[in-house]
Amino acid sequence: SCVGPNESNCTSCKSNQFLTPDGYCVDDCPGNLFQNIENYKCEECENEYCLKCEESASRCLSCDEPSFLRTSTSECVLECPEGYYGNLESRTCEPCSNPNCIECDKEQCYTCRDRYYASGEDCYLCSDENCLKCEQKGKCNACIDGFTVNIEAGSCSKFSIGILMGILFSIGFGPAILFGTIYSVIYYKKRR
Repeated sequence: SCVGPNESNCTSCKSNQFLTPDGYCVDDCPGNLFQNIENYKCEECENEYCLKCEESASRCLSCDEPSFLRTSTSECVLECPEGYYGNLESRTCEPCSNPNCIECDKEQCYTCRDRYYASGEDCYLCSDENCLKCEQKGKCNACIDGFTVNIEAGSCSKFSIGILMGILFSIGFGPAILFGTIYSVIYYKKRR
């Protein structure tokens, strides 16, 4: 049915046609309009970057720049989640080639999960099992709790007073601390 003489003056359409927001009857909804088969109306997709949606106004099939389609949720996002990169050709979020990679592009991994380091398109396990972050196989720069980085060796060591004293001696504070400790013990024994 129509409210005027023009084909854009429709308020409802014949069977199996959809009514557009601007009053036309069409066989298929154009652009970013969703074909609602319950009321036979073309409705706008919920996401402003969604070029085409189906089954519901929130289920996108393709996205417009600058967004990417996150296929697991059928939504358009401005940034792909961790472990994915934005494919500029398909406008979709694609998984990194290595499951331990959290920041990548199509050809290279830039950042890996804890205990791994990036090299080319892959992530490799740090060589020290107590290493939390490493730059390359034998170069640890952060350790798990209870361990400290041995900067010279690039590995992790169990934290102890002996290690602390060694560090303090190597940077010049050791003699003063050692003398202070010995003096305190002697002074304490004399006072008893």
